[in-house]
Amino acid sequence: MPLSADIKDLIEHDNARARRLLRGIVAEAPHSVEARFLLAQAYLRRMEVERALPLYLDVAERDPKLAEARHAAAYCRLSVGDYQGALAAYREAFHKLGTVYALGMSGLVLHRLGRLADAIAAYDKLLTMAPPASPSVPAALQGIVAALRDAGKAAAAGKAPLGRTEGVWRLRR
Repeated sequence: MPLSADIKDLIEHDNARARRLLRGIVAEAPHSVEARFLLAQAYLRRMEVERALPLYLDVAERDPKLAEARHAAAYCRLSVGDYQGALAAYREAFHKLGTVYALGMSGLVLHRLGRLADAIAAYDKLLTMAPPASPSVPAALQGIVAALRDAGKAAAAGKAPLGRTEGVWRLRR
């Protein structure tokens, strides 16, 4: 088993010990992206968002292709009610990495902000891009129906406004 798997197990079962160990590793190996990422995970596991966020941002800067760091940084912002910051972070993750997860979360944040047309567009784009078996599809389907309902288009939401065309989901207009 890789060492990182052992540390992740420690994060789950003895978080205080994991944080002490990881703080020591970060102090001894300050350029270790993985140590910083694991320490951020340990903090987030305890919902110590104020400690996790700067680490995730640092990891994302050091390893721009690490989607999990970008997603987690956005989640940290979302969890403290910084919807604009979360939206910006999810959009940046989508633009830099093209992850459908970030697009789906953008839809969720847009919905929470009351920007229903933008939320519907984000979900529609996800459903167009994502493979049908993507784990993001069920949440996007729920999201788009909820956004349609909240936009006063309950009749459209109740009539399954989505259909598959050429192997992808499409919003029927």
